[in-house]
Amino acid sequence: MTRHLATAALLLLGAGRAFAQGDTLRFRDPRKADLPCEIVTMTCKQVKYTIFVNGEPVGTDQVNSMEIREIVLGANKPYDVQLAEDSVSQGKNEDAIRRFEVASRKANCPEHYKQWCRISAARCILREGQAKRAAAYIADLRRELPDTFYLVESYVLQYEACRMEGNTAGQESTLAELGREADSRAMPDWKKAAELLYADLHEAQGKWNQALAVYAKYVNDPTQAKGARLGELRCLSALAKWDDLKRKAEAILSDAKGKKPYDEQLLIGAYNARGDCALARGQTKDALLDYLRGVLVLNSSGEASREHEAAIAKAAIACARLAGELRDPDEKGKYKNRARELQADLKRYYPGSPWDKHVGDAINAIR
Repeated sequence: MTRHLATAALLLLGAGRAFAQGDTLRFRDPRKADLPCEIVTMTCKQVKYTIFVNGEPVGTDQVNSMEIREIVLGANKPYDVQLAEDSVSQGKNEDAIRRFEVASRKANCPEHYKQWCRISAARCILREGQAKRAAAYIADLRRELPDTFYLVESYVLQYEACRMEGNTAGQESTLAELGREADSRAMPDWKKAAELLYADLHEAQGKWNQALAVYAKYVNDPTQAKGARLGELRCLSALAKWDDLKRKAEAILSDAKGKKPYDEQLLIGAYNARGDCALARGQTKDALLDYLRGVLVLNSSGEASREHEAAIAKAAIACARLAGELRDPDEKGKYKNRARELQADLKRYYPGSPWDKHVGDAINAIR
């Protein structure tokens, strides 16, 4: 009897605390539905969570961390974390960084929220275009949280910081370090992540066929498919393989119909790819519409992305090209002004973007 009463008491306590199941696991494999739950612990190797049925906890389970695309934290969210996330949504990155730091240093901050705060602050620093500061912050994060769920992402952000500075040697060093980490922890999926980043480096060097060969290896790998599919779209566009590009873009867009939420980066990448195909056919207005669809895709995570950056830039370039094609001075002026507005958005959201020069050249070429 005492045991049953204790169990009932625990359930009642839990009902007041966490029956909202406010956390969500989103999987890399698109065939797996989002899983409402409550995070217990999360590390670079596994995530342990509480399962709920009809609003009541019925047990715990765990999953390989590499199977997870995103963890949306919502259960028992500290107030300081909510304030930081509000700052992110308002584009106030420095304020968000400060608030994430305050939240993560509080003694009562749960461990998984501490991890979230630190990686979120690193994203904000990089979003501000502060590559050196980001690299130093990420190194400190890994020293303090060596088993964080976001360990692989920390290397990706470090790689991005090096790319932002044009530091190819730093990019290669980061990937080598990730490879050693994968070997020491016996995590073959991390080696795959490093190989995909090497493919990204091939892209930067204009080695499109080499990059495409790597991406093609992983488009059906459930833990790496997203990055591989996005890279494949970029390479096919650069190689002007328009039929293949359109077919793959349409496949993503068709798959996304009626599925919410759907991965935002994949959606934006597909719109960009379809826009590239239209632009190659001389259908500038159709291209612009697709690029703008990519710009307007709601990024619910608040995370900046390469695809979103490209969507803004390509929309600006398409506006400039359309302005150059038009004869009516009012219409020409309207699209030129819109191109300038989009360039301002690019500078604001992606300071130091390599796309900025291309956009500026397109606007200056309007006659």
